[in-house]
Amino acid sequence: MHAADCQTKELVRLLFLNKSGEPPGDPKHQIAYDHDVVEICPSCNGATLERLRHDCFDFEDVWDQYEWYELSPEDCVRLREVAARCSEPLNPFCTCEVHQSLRESMRALPTSSWDAVFESAAHRHTIRLSAVGKPRFTLVRSGVAAPPPMQETAKPKPVDTKGVLFIFLAWPAVYFAFVAAWFRLVHLPWFIDAPVLFVAIPVSFVVAGVVLSFASVIAKRL
Repeated sequence: MHAADCQTKELVRLLFLNKSGEPPGDPKHQIAYDHDVVEICPSCNGATLERLRHDCFDFEDVWDQYEWYELSPEDCVRLREVAARCSEPLNPFCTCEVHQSLRESMRALPTSSWDAVFESAAHRHTIRLSAVGKPRFTLVRSGVAAPPPMQETAKPKPVDTKGVLFIFLAWPAVYFAFVAAWFRLVHLPWFIDAPVLFVAIPVSFVVAGVVLSFASVIAKRL
């Protein structure tokens, strides 16, 4: 964790504990990306374990879901010594004892999903590094205040007006296409037709939403 009077904004990566997929902006990025990294402040010696779970499939969700676990400067001193035991501290796939022990203890730390982009305080925690034995992270407390120079949190996405317009145009189109096909190919007695056509209203809305999701994902790949 940064010292109260520390104004340094750039952190230095000390350990790369886990990685899955490629980050947004990379040509090989495929919807999901996860990482767990330890970064330190070169000025005050504070440290942060950052957990990122990124998923850009659903346009209504918060794509970048973070958890931040803050360590004291005293813990950071020990953490530097621990990182020095590994020949590849920035290799997220390293299987050395340091990586394995820190990964295992990291998975036991609390996490929760993001429901909105303005809830970063609920995803900040204070942890410590074990002083003896294998290096392990342990929770001190959750819900700590964010220090001023902390990394940027997820930013609110602007309203997708094109997506909303697409939904309200595609929804009736899908529904009326189904109605036309139903009466042309099936058309049962009215007491069967009526509930089928009623159920088709929300179903057609879901279908329009799924089409929009796939279209947005494909558009980002082009």
